[in-house]
Amino acid sequence: MSRNVVLSVNGRNGLDKSTLRQQPEQHWDLVRAASTSIHGINGTDAPEAVPGEPAGLLSIELLESESRPEGFVVKTLAQVPENRIPQLTEILPHRDVVFQAIGGDGEPGRKGGDGTPGRDGMPGTNASKAQDATNGTAGGTGGRAGAGSNGADGGKGGMINICVDEDNTHLLLATTWDISGGNGGGAGEHGIPGPGGKGGEGGRSFTWNKMAINIVVRKIALDGQLSLLRT
Repeated sequence: MSRNVVLSVNGRNGLDKSTLRQQPEQHWDLVRAASTSIHGINGTDAPEAVPGEPAGLLSIELLESESRPEGFVVKTLAQVPENRIPQLTEILPHRDVVFQAIGGDGEPGRKGGDGTPGRDGMPGTNASKAQDATNGTAGGTGGRAGAGSNGADGGKGGMINICVDEDNTHLLLATTWDISGGNGGGAGEHGIPGPGGKGGEGGRSFTWNKMAINIVVRKIALDGQLSLLRT
């Protein structure tokens, strides 16, 4: 366990300030059912990430402790934002105090939405005696992938003012401070494009054959009578 006492006016992280921590769920099945287009729906672009909050200001004074000879007291003279640090903070013997005015970290970039698949093409019509077979229609193109957003900037570091009487400068040995800026958020990711639909199958073709029937008439004499024989 750390023996340090931390007194801070740090800025809030962008992720803590964000009201869109989770991507809204997209019910693509319902959206596609209402769509009349054969093409897929484009994914939505991700919203911008929230930057880190800048750190505040802290002004304090170091005083000898009246109740603990080896301890000391931190008196808060001013702080922005307010009500982060008590008016008086007693530091126990053999402990140090860390004053922080660190900027908040930027929120990581968000992921873009995925595109939906294109619909399959319609099949062609089969051939008939009156017309030839037709080709199937092309499948729809898939939806474009949504663009991811960049990570947000970190907040700026703040300011710390330490006041100490000349006779109490030794108390500075038990203090450290950090006024660094916040870290920038990592880059977001692009969505995945939707696959294109399959092309429709072509219609079936048929071959129509014409059959000719030839009638041959031959004359045959039977019993003095003329008969006709058809083949």
